[in-house]
Amino acid sequence: MSYRDEDIEFANRILTQREELNEEEVAAWLRVKDHVELLDEIAAIRQKLSGRGYGENVDVEYQRLEQAVYDRKSRRMTLRWSVAASIILLVGLFVGRMINDVRDMHDEQVLTTNAMQPGKSKAILMTADGKKVALEQNRDLNIQLNERVRVATTGEGIVYEETGKGSVKEEYNTLSTPVGGEYALTLADGTKVYLNADSELKYPVEFLNGKRVVDLKGEAYFDVRKDSLHPFIVRVNGAEVQVLGTSFNINAYGDDGRMYTTLVDGSIRFSSEKSGQEEVLTPGMQSVMSLETGKFMLYEVDVEPYIAWRKGRFVFQSMTLDLLMRQLQRWYDFEVFYQNQDLKDYVFRGVINRDMELDRVLSVIAATTDVDFKVQGKVITIIKR
Repeated sequence: MSYRDEDIEFANRILTQREELNEEEVAAWLRVKDHVELLDEIAAIRQKLSGRGYGENVDVEYQRLEQAVYDRKSRRMTLRWSVAASIILLVGLFVGRMINDVRDMHDEQVLTTNAMQPGKSKAILMTADGKKVALEQNRDLNIQLNERVRVATTGEGIVYEETGKGSVKEEYNTLSTPVGGEYALTLADGTKVYLNADSELKYPVEFLNGKRVVDLKGEAYFDVRKDSLHPFIVRVNGAEVQVLGTSFNINAYGDDGRMYTTLVDGSIRFSSEKSGQEEVLTPGMQSVMSLETGKFMLYEVDVEPYIAWRKGRFVFQSMTLDLLMRQLQRWYDFEVFYQNQDLKDYVFRGVINRDMELDRVLSVIAATTDVDFKVQGKVITIIKR
């Protein structure tokens, strides 16, 4: 495809007379990928021909430019004389900077349409026979797992239901959420579990022999169905949380080398296999365990910030930028780099809705700190302002 004369002329005006152009018109023109490629091509030609004594022989210069275009793209551009002459006289650094700015703008547009969207309800269900089922919003599911139990979708996620009688089997399913996903399930005993992003829960299709035991990776909120005869046990990172009927949150991501278990109501017994410690928590208490040593401490806390994700919010209480970005990475799916490591220790306080697009979230953070964010594709670089 050959470039149109009017596009070549407009590209030249952007590079040489930007201040005279309407910004909205320029922005609209630059949304077209071919237009960015045109600017890129001109810059590459300018750099290739740099240093050959421009202005001494205009005819030769025009031939060089035209031949370079042909060599670079194997196609001939119809260039008007005024355009060729002015492009040849461009300052190399200015052109390079302009092209980089345009590239950055397009990278940001790609991120806005693809990577900047918040997470949503999605997960993968692995059944006992090894089948993987993708779970998305508004997808109906109805699978008969065995003679006694089926799994089906509900308004909140999936639910395990007893459908008949038959032989009892010890079978396990695994529900895992990807980065940028969350999902809810109701276990066979009626216990509700809400999985945060990048998390996994392994659990029995039906609880047998009075045991109610599940294994967790990542973060989950539990609303346990009360059964005084059969304690509910969560195994996670070498620790056990045992309950009879209660609501609590476990954050075992280990971003800072610790695991946080926060009790909303009821009571739980927290025990560490490594340290041998065991304590009973009452509502409003939190166990903070070192993943390295297994030792833990108990604190009285405001539980809301620790369960805010269930209500669609991020709540950051004097949180370092490093830990904050780790949370955002799991929800928005991007890579992050720091201009220098000291920036990781910057502290941020605030509340952000989880349904906000990432560019808006970064704007909020930038407005309340002295850092800026450079976005290129799915990579964010944090720099000091």
